[in-house]
Amino acid sequence: MNDMTNSHILVHEFTYLEPRSVGEAIELLVMHGDAARILAGGTDLLVQMKMERQKPAYVIGIGALTELQGIRQDIAKLTIGALTTIRDLARDTMVRERYTALAEACAAFSTAQVQAMGTVGGNLSNGSPASDTAPALIALGAEVVLVGPEGETRLPLERFFRGPGKTARRPDQLLVAGELPAPAPNTGSAFVKIGRVAADIAKVNAAVHLVREGNRIAEVRHVENPSEMCC
Repeated sequence: MNDMTNSHILVHEFTYLEPRSVGEAIELLVMHGDAARILAGGTDLLVQMKMERQKPAYVIGIGALTELQGIRQDIAKLTIGALTTIRDLARDTMVRERYTALAEACAAFSTAQVQAMGTVGGNLSNGSPASDTAPALIALGAEVVLVGPEGETRLPLERFFRGPGKTARRPDQLLVAGELPAPAPNTGSAFVKIGRVAADIAKVNAAVHLVREGNRIAEVRHVENPSEMCC
């Protein structure tokens, strides 16, 4: 098989569905279960389909769900909609100033084209050990918000990952947002990625978040790689 996946076409037939609300998306997921895949930015799913590693009978495109887009800050937390793009996170002034590790992770993310199309929800839902956003979000104490037929569930991100390519999301659930607690005073964070070339996936990535009290480090949290936390 030719390794130039961009030149491949989608060879199997599938039904494309485009819900107009989160509720409608959940109904479709309940109806079609494991036969369906969610399409957000498509930077991973479409490649997998071109390589015939994924052959869903139904593709549920959620790009029209505007309520899943954007970054919102209140006193207690920062909420990131699942359809927020990697580029928007990397460029957001508040994210760069208050959640530096996340901004640095997004800036290190693959190519400009993937940053423009890829979404934070899609990046997390893949369950990839090479995810750039995951270690930064875990270090910053993130939770994911899942919505299913029984309602809303919140889960610490480190518990969301169950293994390479595996997450706690059920087939009838949709990841709608990530939430980060407001940073305490005198906090800082950073992210570093090591890969073969700048646009490649990570061989190793790491994030750290710390809280200072004067010259003393009062609290520190570091994540070397999400695969080490979920396997």
